[in-house]
Order: sequence, then structure tokens, then C-alpha cells
Amino acid sequence: MKGCEGANDETVAHIARGCPHLQYLCLSNCTQITDRSLISLSQGCKMLTDIELSGCSLLSDAGFTQLARHCKSLTRMDLEDCSLITDATIHSLSTNCNNLSELSLSHCELITDESIHCLCTNNKDKLQVLELDNCPQITDSALSHMRHAKALKRIDLYDCQNVSKEAIQRFKMEKKKANEEWGPVLASDGIDLDR
Repeated sequence: MKGCEGANDETVAHIARGCPHLQYLCLSNCTQITDRSLISLSQGCKMLTDIELSGCSLLSDAGFTQLARHCKSLTRMDLEDCSLITDATIHSLSTNCNNLSELSLSHCELITDESIHCLCTNNKDKLQVLELDNCPQITDSALSHMRHAKALKRIDLYDCQNVSKEAIQRFKMEKKKANEEWGPVLASDGIDLDR
């Protein structure tokens, strides 16, 4: 349903009622959906593992908290440009969705280092991909929290003005010293620092 202009909360409620075994749903850029849609999904689609909600700017912590409490099998979430979410959403996801392996929080400007701490503590054995492009409240401290995430393979940090290249280099050196296989860390200027 990506980009479907007519999709609204009633559309999603209909899907949730009729598809209890649904595992994947893409609602990216369906700009009319609200927390009511997330509540419908949390009640009717408890087997969801993969959901794409990028550009759904009316979704907030209230809806995501319900989704996390009832859809505990979520492994992949694209929340890019869900601009109302805060650390409360991430705390709920990291506490309830223990198999979360890929998470995009790009352009979620209210997310702070506290979210990274929660994710990298509660999901340290599963989290593999973390996209944080243009998250201005993410700082060098986030990288120190990421040390705990043993499964983490890729981090995107484009336009994170408060994350320094020096901190990224230190992080990568520590991973290398620990003989941990590591994928690309993409920095604020778009340079792959693996090279």
C-alpha cells in the first residue's frame, strides 16, 4: 500500500480484521494514518514481523507503544520520518520486541542517545542494522552504547552533526581490536570509514 493516498485508519482496521496472520506490511508514505492504525494492527495482526511506516508523520509514541506490546515478533521496522516519536517508542520496542534486528530511525529528530542505550542493551544479541541519518540529538555517546550490541553490522550516521569522525574511528578501532567482524559505519559526510 506504499504511498496510497486514500489509505486511512479505516483501511488499516479492515486489513487488521481480515488478515490475522499478516507478517509484512508496507504503509510508507500513507500520510493519513494515525495511532488508530497502529492500535488496529496491534489487536489484529500479532504475527507481524516486518513493517514499513516511513513518512507516516502522524504516528506517535502512543500507537507504537501498543504495537510493541502486542506485536512482539517484530524483527524489522522502517520508521524513517516518523517525526513525532521519542525515546518512549524506542524504549517500548526494545523492551518488548526481543528479535528486532533492523531499525531505521532516520529523520526522527526527537530520538536521543537514551534510545540507543535501550536498543543496544535490550537487543544486543539481535540488532544488526541501525539507521540514524539526520538524528541531530544523537552524539558520540551513542557509539559507546553501541559497543554492547554484539550483532550490530551496519550503522548509518549521515548528517548526525553531533557525532564526530574521531568517535567513529575510535569505535571502529575498538571493534577491530576485539576481532569483531564489522560492516560499514557511514559517517556524517557520507564517507564509508571502512576504507
